[in-house]
Amino acid sequence: MSEMLRLEEISKSFPGVRALKNVNFSLKRGEIHALVGENGAGKSTLVKIISGVYKADSGRIFFENKKVKIDNANDAVFLGISTVHQSLVVFPDLTVLENLFIDNYSSSKGLIKWKVMREKAVHVMNEFGIHLSLDQEARTLSAPAQKLLQILRALLKKAKVLILDEPTAALTVDETELLFKNVKKLKNRGIGVIYISHLLEEIFQLADKVTVLRNGEVVTSQPLSELTLADIVKNMIGKELRSYYPKRESKPGPVILTVRNLRKGILKNISLKLRKGEILGIAGILGAGRTTLAKVLFGILKPDKGTILLNGKEIKIKTPLDAIDNGIVYVPEDKQRQGLILRESVRFNISIANLKTITKHGILDLSKENFMVNKAIHDFEIDPPFPGFQVLHLSGGNQQKVVIAKWSVRNASIIIMDEPTQGIDVGSKSQMYNLMSMFAKDGKAIILISSDFNELINMCDRIIVLRKGMVSGELDKSEFSIDKVIYLSTK
Repeated sequence: MSEMLRLEEISKSFPGVRALKNVNFSLKRGEIHALVGENGAGKSTLVKIISGVYKADSGRIFFENKKVKIDNANDAVFLGISTVHQSLVVFPDLTVLENLFIDNYSSSKGLIKWKVMREKAVHVMNEFGIHLSLDQEARTLSAPAQKLLQILRALLKKAKVLILDEPTAALTVDETELLFKNVKKLKNRGIGVIYISHLLEEIFQLADKVTVLRNGEVVTSQPLSELTLADIVKNMIGKELRSYYPKRESKPGPVILTVRNLRKGILKNISLKLRKGEILGIAGILGAGRTTLAKVLFGILKPDKGTILLNGKEIKIKTPLDAIDNGIVYVPEDKQRQGLILRESVRFNISIANLKTITKHGILDLSKENFMVNKAIHDFEIDPPFPGFQVLHLSGGNQQKVVIAKWSVRNASIIIMDEPTQGIDVGSKSQMYNLMSMFAKDGKAIILISSDFNELINMCDRIIVLRKGMVSGELDKSEFSIDKVIYLSTK
């Protein structure tokens, strides 16, 4: 296979952080090349340099054996490099069709050729088995559907190189299988694919070659056939990781939260109990109502019917502030858009959720704020450990830590976590599981919503399975098995 893309001695720094150091990387025609590493290893920075979002401080880029300059995203697209970024990039007020051609309009004499674009979109959707309503506003799409929209947008550009950064985040099992089938189809057409994923089992299903980054440097780059899963993990974190999941003694206390006959949208008469010190799993396939349940409990959505009791007393949760005042906090699935203010600092994001504890008569107590923020950074191992560092430039795993840290400071009694380990690396996952275990040991109650059934089985004390907005079944720890969870999700 001939070489499509080559990077030589690429380096990039941000204020206080060396993101990449003398990175060499190459991609052949018709090759699926996996790029792996912990959060903060430099994967997304390297991808953004290839796609023209960032400019390298030094180094050289060759495309089809010619030295090129990629100063902006248009340069990358012109060469035939298309990227599906980890964060969702859609224009919510535009239709699916408008989003698909936002930078690739067909026009004649200044007039947009809508019929031509619609025909192209339908052709590509039929070819790759992805079906979206072209006239639907993007804001109404689910997170998985928005991810599929981005993938379709890339396919419509007829790329020679396709970069997929965490493409299966938020996708269902069926959608993931469809994606894998299409990636292999692109490979057979001679398209080079750079594939980034924290789910290492995906790498073994798809990749021809693997490059591992650690602390901004290439640790190894070799054919997948020469590597084991243990080899990759050891290269990523610099040591062997025997298990993601901590050993924890399950000793749930009295019931802290009771939900009776809750109705909202897809949800139909949901009833459940949550105990102090318990990790309660919520399972179900896309559309089962898991996130709707979380949003009702946190006051983002107002229930049509139902009763919520906290420590045996009925409470009304009409807004998130009501939930927070009752000790209920929420770590959303889409942390970047719903859990963080990306262009503000770590300090700002932690402080804004805790103003009551660090202000007096409307005046900020800087000493209290400094102590609170620095303690949170230390306790949650946020890296880089700088209060003034812009959250936008943190890795996905460290962004997730900031979301959890800001709520932990409030000493909440109930923590709702929606896909908390989605898009983070093995080391960060292990840290996240240890945090959950620590919270439960301290008596906090956790509602863990996850599409990773292994995660639920290994971390939870009980699992409630939702299907089409109803409770399909409940499993105690002694009954746990993936087969049972799948059966209850789809029966």
